Amino acid sequence: SSLTVHVLQAWFAGRTEAASTQRSNVGRLSSFFAFAVRQGWLPVNPCDSLERVRLDYAPPRVLSPDDARLLLSRCQRRCPQFMPGLVLGLFCGVRPEECGRLDWSAIDFERSLIRIDARVSKVRRMRWVPIPLNALDWLRTCRRDAGPLAPCPMTRKRC
Repeated sequence: SSLTVHVLQAWFAGRTEAASTQRSNVGRLSSFFAFAVRQGWLPVNPCDSLERVRLDYAPPRVLSPDDARLLLSRCQRRCPQFMPGLVLGLFCGVRPEECGRLDWSAIDFERSLIRIDARVSKVRRMRWVPIPLNALDWLRTCRRDAGPLAPCPMTRKRC
């Protein structure tokens, strides 16, 4: 009950995390403190007095065809294990976390489709994702018969 908004502010100020992560953490803490208030353990929720974390929503950077070709070529040379995930992310819009959970059996080269099972999907719903011809060409350069499609987890800073 001695936890104050000032303690929380100092704690968040000492952390180096993205604004979106901080916003999520404030939400989690607020839920916990709201529970503590309902139980009578705290008089007020200290998160209610925190300044709201502002997020800057910048549009995503769109790679030019030359930039995409350069990125894929470098990945192919330096980190070939990430090629399938990079291709699916660039051309098909598959999330990195989903790529990390996919198996090669999810790729239907004959019908040019990816099966994202509910257990793989972020939203826990099965969906079919079309594979454009350029993506199929890149996937054929690293095709495997079986096994994980990409290392898990697919992270932004790897090579």
